[in-house]
Amino acid sequence: MTPIKLFQGYSSTTGACHSTAVTGESKIEGVQSEVTYTLCKGVKSLMTTIDVKQSLDINVKLGSINEKLKFLMKLNTTETTLAIVVHARKVEGREAQTSARLASDIVVPISDIRDFFFHHGDAYVSSITTGGEYIAVLSFHTETESERYILELELKGNGLFTFGSVNFGLQAKVNRVVESFKTKISFNQMILGHENSYELPKFEEIIEFARKFPSMKLSAPKILAFETTGYEHVVGVDNSFNPIASNNPTKEFVIPPLPSLSMGTPKIQYKIDYSQEFGTQDKTESKSTFDLFTSVDEYIKNKTRIVGIQLRTLSRLSNITVDFVSSMGRRTEIYGIEEGACSRLALEDQDFIKKIVVKSNRDVDGLGIYLDLNSNRWLFAKGDDDSDNGTEHTFELCDGKFVLGFRGFHSFKKFDTIQVIYAAFQPAKWRNGSTDVVNP
Repeated sequence: MTPIKLFQGYSSTTGACHSTAVTGESKIEGVQSEVTYTLCKGVKSLMTTIDVKQSLDINVKLGSINEKLKFLMKLNTTETTLAIVVHARKVEGREAQTSARLASDIVVPISDIRDFFFHHGDAYVSSITTGGEYIAVLSFHTETESERYILELELKGNGLFTFGSVNFGLQAKVNRVVESFKTKISFNQMILGHENSYELPKFEEIIEFARKFPSMKLSAPKILAFETTGYEHVVGVDNSFNPIASNNPTKEFVIPPLPSLSMGTPKIQYKIDYSQEFGTQDKTESKSTFDLFTSVDEYIKNKTRIVGIQLRTLSRLSNITVDFVSSMGRRTEIYGIEEGACSRLALEDQDFIKKIVVKSNRDVDGLGIYLDLNSNRWLFAKGDDDSDNGTEHTFELCDGKFVLGFRGFHSFKKFDTIQVIYAAFQPAKWRNGSTDVVNP
């Protein structure tokens, strides 16, 4: 990894360091520290807050800056994402140019601009900041501008504004918002200036950690940020350099017209449905209910799917265990008692439940899960008591429909009723202001 230094050549296109073509004078600024929080809307706001001026599309050949870029990519931020960024920074020094000129070994006028670019890049390093920093990002992945606006109002209602200092009360404010706002939330953090093995704080400790960070001794100070200046600003570089300067990816990009968004923002639509209820409810017995662990909106928004089903049986079906995976992680739901003979079916990424068979009369005696209609991959579990002569009921799902989960009632060692919850996607609805347009 090439060490970076002031006036070193740099390619804004590739992120690589090049030979030096500029010399000059500089000044050094001393130790600084700050601990703040900022509400960021979209990627550009995030990059400004954590002081990243390089494009996300290039691979910067400098470890610490590359770490920041990779961290930003991991956040999966969109233009409707709202993030609370807690940023603690300890600057041990900043060196910045005060004047610049072409080095004595550079012949002017520059006769071969392509060759100059190949050896020296299109810019030079004009400032370097070293030290350490801690960055914690709590992202609210809202899907529309309207959702984000509602979240902003809730944040303000809890005393969280666009920018502020970090005090002990901030943790409680953040916790309240996380608990109350029902949307996809992710939390990521990183540290620079300490060894890679340094233990990061738990979510409930981030404010305390950030406040202490500036007083910590840095075990491995790093370059936190650097700025570049194009060679077109150096005396002696004439207009022949303009074609290279105009292609600098760090220049402000003007967004072209996007006709595909003329109808507004697309919003996923779906229809939820239920199978018939299999089994019967005995009103004389106490029962427990089971259902989806979350709302259908959250289930679909978080890309939830079933990855495993386990069935247990005694005299009848006694237990259903369903494993879910989503963008929020893994979750296991257990219905009934964990006793009896056990069988399990794993679902891969492309697997969908196509058929469900329920053997029932008074109670649910058996349950079958089929991943294809040819019965090549299936799971069927039934109890060892057939005294009630239960009937097999078949429920098939046609293409486009998918199983969300199950609901029903269970009592001691048996299931009274079971019902399949399923859904199908509908044509998208495009929101343009207050008007909804279906599948424009």
